[in-house]
Amino acid sequence: MTPSAKKVIDTLKPPPEYAPEKNTQWTEKIDKAVWRGTGWFNTVGNKDLRPGLIQKGKEKEWADIEALKWNTNSESAENAIGIEDFCRYKYIVYTEGITYSGRLLFHQACASIILTPPPTYLLHNTHFMRPIFSSSFFSAREESPETGYDWATRWPKTYGQSEANIIFVEPDWSDLEETIMYLRKNPEIATGIAKRQRDLFTKYLSPASEACYWRALIRGWSKVAEPDYEDDGWAGWDAEGPENGEGMRWETFSLLGKVAKN
Repeated sequence: MTPSAKKVIDTLKPPPEYAPEKNTQWTEKIDKAVWRGTGWFNTVGNKDLRPGLIQKGKEKEWADIEALKWNTNSESAENAIGIEDFCRYKYIVYTEGITYSGRLLFHQACASIILTPPPTYLLHNTHFMRPIFSSSFFSAREESPETGYDWATRWPKTYGQSEANIIFVEPDWSDLEETIMYLRKNPEIATGIAKRQRDLFTKYLSPASEACYWRALIRGWSKVAEPDYEDDGWAGWDAEGPENGEGMRWETFSLLGKVAKN
């Protein structure tokens, strides 16, 4: 482990509560759908995903949807939004990129409604999704064009309005505006979906849950770790740990893959 890496790890602190969620009521959130991103990062299964979204939200009163405007060699964008500030909006649009998008977990920490086409890439947290398909809000209509992906294979179940914590819209965004208008007219449905979304992820990311994850990690590690006996690296430890009695940092072992010398 390099000194700089150690320094970073030593300064890490538990993430603060998302400030916008501390005392913000649903009625105080910005009544728009928000999205920022790079327009040409599109999954193979839906090459018009992001350009189509940008076009749908262009000059619409319900949308704060923009492609990022880079002006400093990709170091920053003039219209960027802090990840925690997405929580200030009632509706957050999630798009996959060329593969998955790493922002999903952060959006799921908001008491907002995530609107997204059914994801094609499954992450360690997507199984927590309880989707309701936007089509269930409206009467039967013509289906959107085929995107080459069978949504029902990975998302065979749709949940009721009293159970859902996320909304899946059409892959071509054809019903995005209509879905937002429906939620505006039915705030009790909207607030329920947003609350279930927030409650679930604060539960699974709570300090108590994190402690469980760490215990499981260490227990699993102890079952599969193979000590490196070279140069008495492991044998130099006694019952109380190394000479200074402090043990060895997990981060050090995870990066080196072996026990450090005394």
